Amino acid sequence: MKCAVLQVLVLAAALGACGSSTNHGKSRGHGGAVVAHQDARDAAVDAAAGSGAPDGQVVDAAKPGSHRHGPSPMDAGVDGSFDASSDAGSATSFGTQAHSARIFATGHSLMDDPLLDDIVSIAQSLGDTAEYNEQIVIGSPIRVRTRGDDSSVTTWPGYSVGKNRGGSTGMDVIGELRNPKTLGVGEHYDTLLIAEREDVLDVVIWEDSVRYLRHFHERLIEGNARGTTYLFTTWSPIDRTLPAEFAAYERAALHAWECEAARVNESLAAENRSDRMVVVPTSGAMAELLDRAISSPGVAGITDTTPSTTVDRLFVDRQHVLPVGVYYTALVNYASIYHHSPAGAWAPSGIGPALATLLQTIAWEYVLNYYAHATAPTQAHCLALLENSFCPVYSARFNETDKKPVCLDYFSQTTEAKNGFYYNAATDAAYWFPAPP
Repeated sequence: MKCAVLQVLVLAAALGACGSSTNHGKSRGHGGAVVAHQDARDAAVDAAAGSGAPDGQVVDAAKPGSHRHGPSPMDAGVDGSFDASSDAGSATSFGTQAHSARIFATGHSLMDDPLLDDIVSIAQSLGDTAEYNEQIVIGSPIRVRTRGDDSSVTTWPGYSVGKNRGGSTGMDVIGELRNPKTLGVGEHYDTLLIAEREDVLDVVIWEDSVRYLRHFHERLIEGNARGTTYLFTTWSPIDRTLPAEFAAYERAALHAWECEAARVNESLAAENRSDRMVVVPTSGAMAELLDRAISSPGVAGITDTTPSTTVDRLFVDRQHVLPVGVYYTALVNYASIYHHSPAGAWAPSGIGPALATLLQTIAWEYVLNYYAHATAPTQAHCLALLENSFCPVYSARFNETDKKPVCLDYFSQTTEAKNGFYYNAATDAAYWFPAPP
C-alpha cells in the first residue's frame, strides 16, 4: 500500500506500533482504552491540540537522530523501582528479574516461528528457563482466536483454531491454560504473549478488540492467578521508499496499543485485582532499529547504501522481517518479559558476533528507556490524544480519509457500548464478555 506522506516527527513521546499480516475477519466491533503519559508528553499533547498542525502531522519535541525515542507505557503494575542510570549492558531490573517463563503465545504471522524458539534459545543461553506453546492464525484479530469467525456463537470455538507448537493443530487453548498438558507436571503458564492485528484503531472500533483482549487474559488467570499478559505491539506495512515515515508512525501508534492495555488495567484495578497487562513495545523497537539504520552513523551489518536498500536488509516483504529482524524482535521480548539485558545471548547462524552484540545493545537500550518512563495513565489523556492527534495520523497513514470522521466520532462517545475506551465504574462489570463454559 502506498502511504500518504506523514510529517510525523513524534511528540516528546508519540510513539509507534501496529502490524500483523493479511486482513483476517470482518473488521466490525468495539474496543477500549486509557493511555499512559509522562508529564512532558501530557504537555506535548495539550500543545498539539492547539498547535494548528495539519491533519496527519504530529510535532516532535525530541531531537531527530537522538535515538532516545522510548515511549512511556501505561502503569501496568510492574513492582519495584527502575534503575535507568545503569549501563545498557547490565542486568538491571525494572521490577523483579525473572529467570523462568512459561509462555503461551497467541498471534498471527508476525509472531510465527521461529520467534518463540528464538526467545527460548536466548533465555537458555543466559541461564534462564523457558517453555512455550502457541496459537497462530495468519492475519487474525484476537476475535478469531477467541470467539471464532462467527461472532454470534457463544461456545468460543476460536480458542481451538490455529497452529500450535510443532505444527500441530486443534489444541483446546482454554483447557491448556486452565490445566496445561504440554508443560511439566504441576506447571502452569505465567505469561500470555498476545498480538492483535496491525490496524490498531480498526480492530478497536470494529473487532471489539478490548473485550476480546481481556477475555484471553482471563483464561490465563483462571490457570494462574499470578500470571501476566504481555501485549505484543505489531507494526504496519512499510513503504520501502519512506522508511522514516514508517518509523514515525509506529512511534505515534504505540500510544493506541498502550491505551488498549490501560483500558483493561483500569477495570482490573477497580475490581481490586493485582493482575495486570503490560505492553511489549515491539513495534516501537522496530522503528528505533530502522531509524538508527537509516541515520548516521548507521547500524553496521544492516545499513546499506540507501534507505530503501537498508529496508531490504530487515524486511522480506512489506511487513514481515528477515531472520535478523526476528532475532531482534525476540531480544526485545526477552528483555521485556525477563526484565534484564540480553547481552551475551545466543544468536542464530547467519548473524555474526558483532551484529548480534549490536542488536542486543539496541534492544536493551530501547526496552530500558521505555519502561523507565512508565507512568500511570488516565482516560482523559488517552481520549484527548486519539481525538486531537492520532485519528488524523491514522487516517493519513492508511490513505483512507473516511477513517478520520469514524475515528473521531467513535472516541467522542461516552458509553462503553459505543466507545470501548470509555470507562464507567457504574456499568463496567456488565461490559465484559462472560467466561466460556
